[in-house]
Amino acid sequence: MEGSGEITAGGSGLLEVLGIGGAFSGNNNYGIYILDPNSKITSSGGSVKVRGEGGGIGVSENNYGIYLLSGGEITAAGNGTVDVFGEGGSFSTSFNYGVYVNNQYSKISSSNGNVKVTGHGGSMASSGSNHGIYVGNGGEITVGGIGELEVFGIGGNSSASFNYGIYVNNQYSKITSTLGDVKVIGQGVERTLRRLILVSL
Repeated sequence: MEGSGEITAGGSGLLEVLGIGGAFSGNNNYGIYILDPNSKITSSGGSVKVRGEGGGIGVSENNYGIYLLSGGEITAAGNGTVDVFGEGGSFSTSFNYGVYVNNQYSKISSSNGNVKVTGHGGSMASSGSNHGIYVGNGGEITVGGIGELEVFGIGGNSSASFNYGIYVNNQYSKITSTLGDVKVIGQGVERTLRRLILVSL
């Protein structure tokens, strides 16, 4: 989805979106891809549920479950809740993130409702750098008002390195709530370099 494309639900209607990346040997088989400012999955006040599964096979890389880039958004207005689950490609090599929120203005958010984000990194046996959730270069996971925020990331289950549960990279990237509670849980499961949560400037 790009060029100000939208998937939207009016009123209090529930919005559910499922995306599955293609099983190809080339790179970039995303489950859900939202690119550019004003490209979004959104509701006017109802709940939003989004699930994305990265594809790819063999030597394929960069197969993200859910990828928000350069202003892409998943959001709910009013008291609508947001529930996001992403899983990186499990039959390909490296850089298969569950949920990737990249660049300024890219965000998963709500105005006042609860937000839950879950990401599982890809898990091919010898693959590395498969983060559960990666928030980078100004990306945000955020809740307004009194909404509660829960973020849970599991790194790829492989024998290689750098499979972080949650990776927040760059001083402008953030996981935050205005007034509500925040729970952040990261599980790094790689054998040689275990990091649950990495925050990098």
